[in-house]
Amino acid sequence: MQVKYILHLIRDVWPERHRKRYPVGRRPNFKLLTDYILITLGTSERTAEPIAIRFQDVRFEAVEQPDGSLTMDALVWVGGTMVRTRSRGLFRQDSPKAERQKRWVRVPKFAAKVLSELVASHVPDPERNPDDVLFTTERGRPCDPSALGELAGVSFSARMWPA
Repeated sequence: MQVKYILHLIRDVWPERHRKRYPVGRRPNFKLLTDYILITLGTSERTAEPIAIRFQDVRFEAVEQPDGSLTMDALVWVGGTMVRTRSRGLFRQDSPKAERQKRWVRVPKFAAKVLSELVASHVPDPERNPDDVLFTTERGRPCDPSALGELAGVSFSARMWPA
């Protein structure tokens, strides 16, 4: 119930409030934020791990149900995290927090839907996105984990919540 309410705020309330407050200018990417939240919930990954999911880290499998019907399951390889250093800038590190935490995760339907949309809309761009991650900015570059509060271009302050 709480997650549905938060997603409602992000999808419906915040965009309208943002339009009223800033009638011109750059529009925040509220869809990117909701996608990030759903993938994070579906995979139970740490903050910078969902934005490090690459195109090749997502696998879809047909699963036969007891009644003979087929359903599609999505699996995600948790095998990296996004890191920013002074020397290298932003890059995908090829292991999560600890090397032993690499694993395949079967995600629930709500996260599988988001993953299938991200995979379907993915366009490889080795120049802007050399790590081939699915979560990118409007300019096609990987998202920065230190700026997750700015992921949608909004400030996550108490002002955003309805009174």
